[in-house]
Amino acid sequence: MAQHTIDLPCIADTYCSYENPSTNYGSINVLRAGGYIDYTELRYYALLKFNASIIPPRKKINYVGLRLYSVKSMPAAANAMIVFGMHDRSWDETTANYNNQGNAMTFVANYKYVSSGISANSWIETDITISSILSAITSGDIATKGIYFYWRNVTPPDPPSEDYWQVHSRENTNAPVLRVIYEDVPPDKPTLISPIGEYKDSNSIIRFEWQYNSSVGGTQKAFDLQWSTNQSDWTTVSETTGNTYYDMPATLPAGNIYWRVRTYNEYDEASEYSDIATFYSIAAPNYAVIQSISNAARPVIQWQADNQVSIPYR
Repeated sequence: MAQHTIDLPCIADTYCSYENPSTNYGSINVLRAGGYIDYTELRYYALLKFNASIIPPRKKINYVGLRLYSVKSMPAAANAMIVFGMHDRSWDETTANYNNQGNAMTFVANYKYVSSGISANSWIETDITISSILSAITSGDIATKGIYFYWRNVTPPDPPSEDYWQVHSRENTNAPVLRVIYEDVPPDKPTLISPIGEYKDSNSIIRFEWQYNSSVGGTQKAFDLQWSTNQSDWTTVSETTGNTYYDMPATLPAGNIYWRVRTYNEYDEASEYSDIATFYSIAAPNYAVIQSISNAARPVIQWQADNQVSIPYR
């Protein structure tokens, strides 16, 4: 299945300051994230929102990377990490501050080690593929609640220093982005419903029914229905429709009929063919062809007839 890479643009960003809890930094062009106050209190953390509406619906997201442009080098340290997570409430870029966001914020311990340090004037990409962020991209919360992040050294220096990270905001030349890799998701095999193991009158319309299946939802756009008398030579009926049935005209031959279906989603991606089902088609036999008539007082007549079951008495 094909994979696609797309960068989600940052639509709002700011940072919150423990030291200046009523100040809004929504128009700043460099975000601050990390640092300590007396070893325990986080000095700064950043908030970001992203537009996920450009991802086509019903796709499988395999990877989410937070791409930030660092303007400050951070030292190598065994316990240095980037901490991140979903924010727990909505916020506005022009009014968010520590008092209305951070004083009751629930931090979740998701992190990636950066023990080799971070270079200045360079991009750094952090894998943030966790279930809460995947759900937020799908639900739209990534554009309302967004995410938080900060740099942290679990073993801070003594005394504490302003060891906070600095990155470009969206007001600067290298705005943050979320790099998303998603995968096409064709429909699953359809489930055949009817006819299965039945006798059907092929002189009448026969309805074929199935169930459209997809792990990511959506509806059927088209189908290919195949039928066969020997499972080798298949006749195909194709239609562009959301109907999960097909009314076969009175054209089927007598005997066992094997059939299967594959379906297409809105992106014209096809499922595998379903399992094969069978039923028995009852049809009037073809006209008999006389082979011979014996020249006797009681002549013996021989003929050829396909699908003959019995001879009506006359």
